[in-house]
Amino acid sequence: WLVLDGPVDTRWVEGLNPVLDDNRTLCLSSGEMMPLRDGVSLLLETDSIVHASPATVSRCGVVYM
Repeated sequence: WLVLDGPVDTRWVEGLNPVLDDNRTLCLSSGEMMPLRDGVSLLLETDSIVHASPATVSRCGVVYM
């Protein structure tokens, strides 16, 4: 598991979109591409998704408590 806990900010969360979709690949600013291995899950824990784009939210399962 990769757990990210804190406020969601478009400056960094948009970069995770390729990781969250079927490609499951992190694209770095250097041009390097790092695929997520099978069995790795990503958990974003935050108190608000007000700054997350619809593109990001649509790639996630959302649980609100």
